[in-house]
Amino acid sequence: MRDAWLEDRIAMAKKYGLAAIAGLALIALGFIFKENFEMLPLIFIGILMLIPFFMYETVFKVWHGKRRYRGEHSDLWGAISCHRDFGMVQDRLLVPAHPS
Repeated sequence: MRDAWLEDRIAMAKKYGLAAIAGLALIALGFIFKENFEMLPLIFIGILMLIPFFMYETVFKVWHGKRRYRGEHSDLWGAISCHRDFGMVQDRLLVPAHPS
């Protein structure tokens, strides 16, 4: 069974993903040649190219939650999924693995 809704959203995610990969390449080039201050705008542009991908992926999760979990609280399931995933990332980045 084909789901046109899902295919359209995945196609858009691929486009944003290609821009994000290009952004990562710009950031990498900027850091490789960082002794030259002319590369700082390159890093900034690379970061700007990453933002739409992460925003779209977050919204995509909410849309998927709304379609998958029918009922009165479908918005809630999408939001909980985003919050849970962000919390897991936040725990990994902000909390030390072995507190002293």
